[in-house]
Amino acid sequence: TELNFQTEFNQAPLNYLSHGSSSIQTDVRNWKNKVAFKILKNQVSFSFGFDNQIKSPWDPESELDGEIKRSITDTKSGSIGLGFRNWPGLNYSLRLQERRDLVVQMVELFDSTFTSDTTFTIDSTLLMQKPIVGQKKLITHTIAPTYKISLGEIVINLNGNITFVNDLDLLSDTTGCYEILNSTKGEEWGDVDVNGECAENENLYFFKGNNNYPFNNSGAQTSTYTGAFSFSFPIPLSLNLGWGMSTNAPNDFRQSKTVISVFSTKLGYKFFDKKLNVTIGGNYVIGLKEENGFWDDGEVFEIDRNGIWNPGEDWTDCNNDFSICEDHDNWDDETMGNHFWNEGETWIDEGANETYDYLNSDQYEDWTDCNNDFSICEDHDNWDDETMGNHFWNEGETWIDEGANETYNPEDEFIDKVELDNSKLTLKIGMQYKMPEQNITIGLNMDYTRALDNLPFAEQDDPVFKAKLAIKFGF
Repeated sequence: TELNFQTEFNQAPLNYLSHGSSSIQTDVRNWKNKVAFKILKNQVSFSFGFDNQIKSPWDPESELDGEIKRSITDTKSGSIGLGFRNWPGLNYSLRLQERRDLVVQMVELFDSTFTSDTTFTIDSTLLMQKPIVGQKKLITHTIAPTYKISLGEIVINLNGNITFVNDLDLLSDTTGCYEILNSTKGEEWGDVDVNGECAENENLYFFKGNNNYPFNNSGAQTSTYTGAFSFSFPIPLSLNLGWGMSTNAPNDFRQSKTVISVFSTKLGYKFFDKKLNVTIGGNYVIGLKEENGFWDDGEVFEIDRNGIWNPGEDWTDCNNDFSICEDHDNWDDETMGNHFWNEGETWIDEGANETYDYLNSDQYEDWTDCNNDFSICEDHDNWDDETMGNHFWNEGETWIDEGANETYNPEDEFIDKVELDNSKLTLKIGMQYKMPEQNITIGLNMDYTRALDNLPFAEQDDPVFKAKLAIKFGF
């Protein structure tokens, strides 16, 4: 059994002379503690830690000192390790970190008191204010398994690492109106706008703080998985294989997750009594950030409705109280309806269908009239209104589509973009030759890199080839 206990306290004021060393912090106070012990012949280990750091720990002495930005970080950690003989090894650790940002300032408060009908006194009091302006919480889980396999003279080492990180901004999850640019998610996530606080915009939905959807605090959940295999042979041959994947999922469900995958390999062999070392390897990286299911600025509309009726659009006529409409069996075209669209009646919004629907100048949309071969239009200097054009819209002539507003409205249809879709391939060859008697080492490294961006209309970079020759001579 083995027991270790460590504690450390240090602080340095703002005017502390660090003599230019960047590793020495100033205007900070640190307190670090750690307890660790092992049992069962050091096959089981435990460790616990607590750290406290305060940046700008000294309070202002008067109003003239102004405000001080202070951060207080508390870190709690613990781990357990299992390493029994002939069994896989396993280590688990947990790290809890909470940071609070404060604005510290001295404020003078005044209080007036009347002592008689004609006189009064003013008393002043200095008050220290420390409001919290930021609060973040970071939770990290790490699992690291290891295993060693012997197959005769061949030894295989397996190593892995699994990490889960939850980053939360505890002050960002507030009650209010949030913009949801998707026709179904607002109600699906539990919009509770009973007071109509978001009625000024049809894309705003009301959510109470601490809801799970769609804003479970800001921040992100990150998961990382890595694995490695290394092979040792009785001959001077080595082989390493690796894989890793990292996923970053924002807690804001309106954003899509980002996935980075990495594959790597390395093969090495030593020739001429291990004087010449040759390695061949490569790695392949894939980055992907898929569609988020919401309209983002710059995405193309397939159907852009403007949410209001425009002249020329088709609608369903109804009687005065909207109890019977023209698609009902009891509809009477002579006594019901007025042949005009009225608020409350259903219509087909033809806002942006890329086809001109209104064929004369008395209707809603405007267009530019042209001659027969479209070589001269009415906005040209040579236009003759009497002999050119026909005062009707013809296919090929430009028109102003008054329906489309280029802004998302419920039930608009759009093309959701993939934000990231790329890959990078790197191949490496390395050679190193040692001459012990002359104390000379010669090295040659060659790299080939090819990056590919799979997004539409993305510019592709040319492959890059690098070579490096190094000669080292010792004397």
